[in-house]
Amino acid sequence: MSRNLNYKLSAGTTPGFIGAKLQPAAGPLVGSVAKRALVACSMITGSGGSVNYNAFRTYKWTGINGGYQYNKTPKSHISAHLTRNIPEGANIGMLDSHVEWKPFRQFLPRALGLNGGPYFYY
Repeated sequence: MSRNLNYKLSAGTTPGFIGAKLQPAAGPLVGSVAKRALVACSMITGSGGSVNYNAFRTYKWTGINGGYQYNKTPKSHISAHLTRNIPEGANIGMLDSHVEWKPFRQFLPRALGLNGGPYFYY
């Protein structure tokens, strides 16, 4: 999703299309770099895509197979900051270099599981 791309540390817009070509800073204005995420704690689930808090609670947040393998064997992943196997929230590092805590209820799917892959939330 283009809303998740940061082409510059100082950019206040997302990439957008001009004609058929994706251009940096041609998309919608997203505001201050103090509100734009650069890095986040890993929140990963094998099923997902919902933005509904009650649906989040039914997802599996541990034992998720991703792309990492050791000796050709997939290694499972676990989401950060779990309480009773549900994420409490995440630390989000913003473009202006500050870090803030974001509660679990505010998570959005940011990278969708393609070809049966995991979903990432922050």
